[in-house]
Amino acid sequence: MTKPAKRRSSAPLAAAAGVLATVAGCVSDEPARRAVAPQPAGVRPATLFLSADLPDDTDGNGYVDTVDVTIYVFGEGYEAAPIFVPGTFEFSLNHRGGPEMARWTLTPDQAAGTLRRFAPGPGYRIRLSLLDLGLSDVMPAQEVDLAATFTAAAGEARANSTALRFGHGAR
Repeated sequence: MTKPAKRRSSAPLAAAAGVLATVAGCVSDEPARRAVAPQPAGVRPATLFLSADLPDDTDGNGYVDTVDVTIYVFGEGYEAAPIFVPGTFEFSLNHRGGPEMARWTLTPDQAAGTLRRFAPGPGYRIRLSLLDLGLSDVMPAQEVDLAATFTAAAGEARANSTALRFGHGAR
C-alpha cells in the first residue's frame, strides 16, 4: 500500500497573491508635486517674514542679551518662494510702543554671509546681540518689539517686516 501524497496548503500562496494585488493597486492620494518656478530676474523685494528664537543670556549674568532670527525676503509679484536679492538689513529693537533701544545694520556682504538654504528657499539666519553693540543688557523685564527693514542693493526697493514682540531684560 502506498502512502497518499501530502497535500500542500494553498493559504501561503493565496496570501502572497493578495499582498501583490494590493500593492499593485495602491495609488497615492498625495497631490502631484510641482516644481517651483525659478526666481524671475529683476524681482523686487516686497515683504519680509521675520521669526525669532527665544532670547538668550550669553554672558550668564541673568539678563537676556542675544536673539537669533530667521528672515525670508519675498518678491513683488512672485510669492512662490522666498527670494535672494543683494541688499542691506536693518533691525530695530524698541521699547514696547516707545523709543528705540538698539539698531543693527548688515551690509550686503554681511547679509550674504548669513544666507542659508532652508526648506522654503533662501533665508537668512542672523544673531543680534546687545553686547556686540557695546550696550548693556542689564534692564528690568519688559516687552520689546523687534522689526526689520531690507533695502535692495540697487536702493530703489524696500521691504518691512511686522514687529515681533517678546520679553527682554531680567530672566
